[in-house]
Amino acid sequence: MNELELSCYLKCTDSSLLDFVGYRNEITMLNTINALLQARLMAIRKFSVDTTHITSWQKYAILYRQGQEKLLTMVVARIEQEISNMLRRMSKVTELAPVAPFLSIINPEYYAQQKQLWDIQKTQEEKSNSGVVTLDSVVITLNQVLQLNPRFKEAIEQLFEDIEEEQDIVMMLALIEERSKSRESKWNIFFERTRDMNKNQLVSNEEAVEELKDLYDSLFPAFTEAFPDTFSAEIYSFEALLWAEYILNNYSLDNSMFIVPI
Repeated sequence: MNELELSCYLKCTDSSLLDFVGYRNEITMLNTINALLQARLMAIRKFSVDTTHITSWQKYAILYRQGQEKLLTMVVARIEQEISNMLRRMSKVTELAPVAPFLSIINPEYYAQQKQLWDIQKTQEEKSNSGVVTLDSVVITLNQVLQLNPRFKEAIEQLFEDIEEEQDIVMMLALIEERSKSRESKWNIFFERTRDMNKNQLVSNEEAVEELKDLYDSLFPAFTEAFPDTFSAEIYSFEALLWAEYILNNYSLDNSMFIVPI
């Protein structure tokens, strides 16, 4: 769980609400488990052993290692299937949870209905053998926002020599840009329901606010003066940057370039 999820579940007394915390948490945990298992599997496969002249106890050690490899291979395949299933579920979400943050403890009735839909969809998918759903298709990525906003993309490319090195800052600016499109953005409902969620969390952390204010002052009004048609002072306010950092901290996967908007 990230900090926001932990704060929401701090006083949770219903263990059933931990079965599914939220889409961001679920896909993050599956990815983490998969990465750990893959690392272990690679470590086992890394060394080859000459079995021409081995002792009996070495033979049993090799059999044990082979058993580990076989078991890990099966578990990794199962985890990857669960990741695939979760991405497919995420792609079928047509209505966002009514209250942010979008967690089962905040929206229990919504997620209970979602589970019923999942069970129905799972049966249908098994019969239809539906295709693969990629992560990029169910999250907000920096590349997506840049492609959707060519004028913004052009300005960013001129302002940042290495976008990858400054990706957190660029992503925050990209989120503000996309939010400014209101109903023209396909993520408008997500933006609207998270609009005021940063205040309680960040205002209490004076050091974080001061650091963000220093960042904001290093960017504006310089960006506005350089590209007035792109970086409107009204849209790119300090409050907007507070919101964008909140989204980055609480709705992203381990890689901040993937924002889960459901």
